Amino acid sequence: MQPMRILVVDDHDAVRRGIQSLLADQVEWEICGEAADGIEAVEKAKQLRPDIVLMDVSTPRMDGATARQVLRRELPETPVVIVSQNDPSVTQRQATEVGASGFVSKAGLAKDLIHVLRHVVEQQRSSKPTRVTTETSWLSGGGELGQLIREHDWSQTPLGAIGSWSPSLRMAVRFLLANRFPQLLWWGPQFCCLYNDAYVPVLGTKHPWALGRPTQEVWHEIWDVLKPLIETPYQGGPATWMEDIQLELNRRGFVEETHFTIAYSPVPDESVATGIGGVMATVHEISEKVVAERRVLVLRDLGARSAEPETAEEACSIAADTLERHAKDVPFALLYLIDEQNKQAKFAAGTGIDPGDQVFPRTLALDETGAEQIWPLAAAIKTRGIQVVEDLSASFKSLPQGPWSSPPTSAAIVPIRSNVAHHPAAFVVLGISSRLLFDEKYRNFFELVATQISITIANARAYAEERKRAEALAEIDRAKTVFFSNVSHEFRTPLTLMLGPLEDMRLHSNELSPAQRDRVEVAHRNSLRLLRLVNSLLDFSRLEAGRLDANYEPTNIAQFTAELASVFRSTIERAGVRLILDCGDTEEPVYLDHEMWEKIVFNLLSNAFKFTFDGEIEVTIKRKANFAELAVRDTGTGIPPDELAHLFKRFHRVRGATGRTFEGSGIGLALVQELAPASRRNGGCTERNGQGQHLSRFHSLRLRTPSEGSNRCKASRYFHRSLGHGLCRGSAAMAGRRPRGPGVRRHSRQL
Repeated sequence: MQPMRILVVDDHDAVRRGIQSLLADQVEWEICGEAADGIEAVEKAKQLRPDIVLMDVSTPRMDGATARQVLRRELPETPVVIVSQNDPSVTQRQATEVGASGFVSKAGLAKDLIHVLRHVVEQQRSSKPTRVTTETSWLSGGGELGQLIREHDWSQTPLGAIGSWSPSLRMAVRFLLANRFPQLLWWGPQFCCLYNDAYVPVLGTKHPWALGRPTQEVWHEIWDVLKPLIETPYQGGPATWMEDIQLELNRRGFVEETHFTIAYSPVPDESVATGIGGVMATVHEISEKVVAERRVLVLRDLGARSAEPETAEEACSIAADTLERHAKDVPFALLYLIDEQNKQAKFAAGTGIDPGDQVFPRTLALDETGAEQIWPLAAAIKTRGIQVVEDLSASFKSLPQGPWSSPPTSAAIVPIRSNVAHHPAAFVVLGISSRLLFDEKYRNFFELVATQISITIANARAYAEERKRAEALAEIDRAKTVFFSNVSHEFRTPLTLMLGPLEDMRLHSNELSPAQRDRVEVAHRNSLRLLRLVNSLLDFSRLEAGRLDANYEPTNIAQFTAELASVFRSTIERAGVRLILDCGDTEEPVYLDHEMWEKIVFNLLSNAFKFTFDGEIEVTIKRKANFAELAVRDTGTGIPPDELAHLFKRFHRVRGATGRTFEGSGIGLALVQELAPASRRNGGCTERNGQGQHLSRFHSLRLRTPSEGSNRCKASRYFHRSLGHGLCRGSAAMAGRRPRGPGVRRHSRQL
């Protein structure tokens, strides 16, 4: 059996707390509410439908005697026990005068209260008529409701005495009580309520008061919704069914958002003129399911945008925008970011609020005094948990309305954790729906919301830190580029001054002794090597600075590549290596920058020749669909597999690589990597160690007609890194020259 529900009425808070203490250990009693005066007592009794009212005689606004008279008229079946500080004999007289079921003096509460309450209950039970006679012999079992129906005085209801019920009604009641699914029977033109045990949770505090009462009285708050749904089948129309009907019920002392799946069917009765005696309602409450699914959507939406913000403030703004679309669970939200000193919280974003309201302070101090003035942030920091603020209307003149007719009356302050222990990153103040009970599930939902916001803020701050690091690295890279550019320019001046006299001395070498001629050749050869390195560094600096200009002109790429590669033929064949040129006609001209293409071809061939001691080097130009492909293959020493990942890094050299010379800086193919995207190409390289397989491929070179291209365009500083970096020897001396000039021959001799 459920505990007896008691409404305590007394204008002294100490007396109410004392009664609570006396009944705390009594499982048969439960305090369902409290009131401080007679008017409030009547309202609470009509709302909560208690089993017993414990009433103080001397209460403000309306005394207990008057309140008892009102309750006798409104709730005639509810017993009232009078409580008074007067002498017991006076208290007894007062109880008799107002028709109370019992009395107890305040001086004897601790000793007599439990005994009086039990006596009243027994008196009520004994006064109820027991009709286990021929009138109720047809009704057996049925659980708690079966017993209540048998004991109920139906003669005082529109249905009349139970013995006068029609066979159809009796059959419907037996069917109702035997069903384990929540069912409700509305009978007669006033739709009097009969229901089974499974339906009791739907009624809440309206049970057992609702038994036998008209539906308009039981569900007066939703009668405008129920009336057409019930009357349609009752008046001969089709049965009604709804998968998800939202109803605002007052069944727990507040108006609650509920959701049901309902089916209303007519119940035939031949004893009435219309042929329909009532409506059978099968109901299934889906409130928890609907609310849970709705909250999952909130968390999904918060998580979906967690990677978008770039700052913590933007993260809060995105969270507020997301919560704004889910006002049924979060009627308003305030997000505060904590400063680096952990001294105050600054407003970052909000939803469902008016920026001018007091509920919307811009900054909040985190110390105890400052926090307690508006929101208890200090308590949230101390407990590291949710803090609930009740009765918001007492603290604020205006409150966010939210999606319901009544604004929220409470809010929860939830700390948003950071990656630093005991130091939250922010706080979020979340309004609690006025239509939902703030239970454990609601609390867990708020914690998950705070977790999602925490992830979003953490992502934003990580992005900001990464951006700072990237900017610092970019600044270092710019400084490096400027340094290389300045150093290269400074190197070229003395090199030019050195090469001039050396060239003159080589022209008059017959006047020198053999030893002197050898020294001049060594100085000249190494000066050229240094000049090539300086020119390569200058090319890199121009690329990095975005100052590389490309002059595109229609070119027969096969013929031009063959001419460039032929420069190396004598040098390669003199070393005992075959040079194979397979440059087929591409049929259409290709727009090329000749200077860039020379450097690409020269660097690839230089690299191939340096590491090929026998066998062959093959240069191929082929057309594939709308693209031309350049491939350089050799039978050289190859590159170990573990070095391939580093093949395209600048200044990287393979350790232990066997080559014709050991000179080189590791920037030849790195320069090719930069030049190839500038010429609208990409490429790749494969090596097999010790098997003489080397392939450098540049492809996706589109065949362009003169109308498609422009004669001049700026090379982008940021190229797609589709090429690799390898060990090769550059042709810096060829910058700006045609392939047949003396510079090319000089480059070949140096190989």
